[in-house]
Amino acid sequence: MDLFEEINGDQIIGKKKKNNQTKKIIIAVIVILLVIIIGIFGTMMYLKSLSTKFYVDGVKKDLNDSYFQFTDDGKIYISIYDIAQLLGINYYNGEYGKISEDTSTGYVAFSDEVVTFSANSNKIYKIDTSSNEETYSYMYLDEEVKYSNRKLYTTPDGIQKILNIGFNYNKDINIYSLDYLETAYTEKIASYGYKSLSDEFKNKKALKNDILVVEKEDGKKGVIKSDGSEIVGPKYDEISYLENTGDFMVTSANKVGIINSQGKSKISLDYDEIKILDEDLGLYIVKQNEKYGVLNQSGSVVIYIENDDIGIDTSLYKDSNIKNKYLLYENCIPVKKDEKWGIYNKNGKLILPIEYDSIGCVVGTASTKSAGNVVTIDDYEAIVIGKDKHYGIINSTGATLIPCALDTVYSITSSGKTTYKIEGTQNGSAYSYDLEKYFDAMNIKKVNRNSSEKETENIEDISSNTTNNTTGNTSNTTTNNAADSSEQTDEETNEENDEDGEESNNEESSNNDGFQDVEE
Repeated sequence: MDLFEEINGDQIIGKKKKNNQTKKIIIAVIVILLVIIIGIFGTMMYLKSLSTKFYVDGVKKDLNDSYFQFTDDGKIYISIYDIAQLLGINYYNGEYGKISEDTSTGYVAFSDEVVTFSANSNKIYKIDTSSNEETYSYMYLDEEVKYSNRKLYTTPDGIQKILNIGFNYNKDINIYSLDYLETAYTEKIASYGYKSLSDEFKNKKALKNDILVVEKEDGKKGVIKSDGSEIVGPKYDEISYLENTGDFMVTSANKVGIINSQGKSKISLDYDEIKILDEDLGLYIVKQNEKYGVLNQSGSVVIYIENDDIGIDTSLYKDSNIKNKYLLYENCIPVKKDEKWGIYNKNGKLILPIEYDSIGCVVGTASTKSAGNVVTIDDYEAIVIGKDKHYGIINSTGATLIPCALDTVYSITSSGKTTYKIEGTQNGSAYSYDLEKYFDAMNIKKVNRNSSEKETENIEDISSNTTNNTTGNTSNTTTNNAADSSEQTDEETNEENDEDGEESNNEESSNNDGFQDVEE
């Protein structure tokens, strides 16, 4: 090696060492900057929490860091659990009636209301337990419920909708119980010439919009602002505040209508009864001369007032998990006319003719005593229908999945898991299937609710296979496949009677053989 090569090699090595040192310096600077940024952000959040004062019913409380979370864009999230505990409101993990260790879902219970909510969702369910029959409604929060530190957090809007409280957040946080506000406002409205706050005030939180439902000495009710100015004069027998729309349902001389927050009529005072079909869609069930129909918020007809009933009777079903008996899957409105049932969609289009004996399997012949009668099968957005003492299954668009050829549809719940069974007879032979396996064999897919476009079965393909002849070829095709591919064995009956829901190997084998025949 000559001198030039030796010098050149040394230069290369020196450059590499220098580059490595430069990289190390850059990485160190980046780490230091990140630490500084995180420290500044944390300090800002801490200082913000220190500067925020917390009051309950006008009394200053020590601020617990776990109660609140601040975002960098100025939003505040409040721990539902901590606020509920502070106000003496019952809080439970899990969905309503299903207490669990899962802290990503929960509900609060108080007075005659129960509210359920879950992480990463801005949709909440409210359950009214004041009557013998529980009624469900849902509404949307301004932001999704957040999950952090094994707690659920919501915004001030969520707190007001979830809990019966008044809430104000500007620089300081003020929480007011309804008892406190009732006392304060009762003293105030006396100077305006009113006797008392209406009972409606206590349950519907109209006060959050500076709206007070008040009552005169003669029992007539009106709506005012806290400064005494009238929105609606005291002329109605009853007034109910509608939270989602900000409207009022009013009653006078046994007639019901709806007015807006300015006191203007939206649905005329001409009806014997008005029920909220769905607040979010702005749909109302109206009763007039013993007939029922559906109107929208502007009073326009969606379903003509000619039906004997709207909505299913959930008391008929042992295993019903239906949250809104008037609206299935946010699209299907069951109606009854001349003792027959059909289904309209939310736009007023008839998607199931009014010619069926039932919506749901009301009568069944299931061999297991633990069986529950079925209305809906949620994984498939499916609905059971009955006709001529047989049952079929449709989806939420009205497309037929199984024609009315089944003897029964029932469910079995074991270890928290619900499975569905279908039974029938064809040419003297009995068959029994696990419904999920049957749908899988028929290439009917579950609904993917996490997708912007719901992944359901190919409706055109399914329809061509199952709806051309509901009582003819299709029925025979479906039931013949079922009958040919399954024998009703003692082993199947024993398995269905097993309340633990454990499947025997023999039954499993029988079902597998059967579904192979269906696929062929």
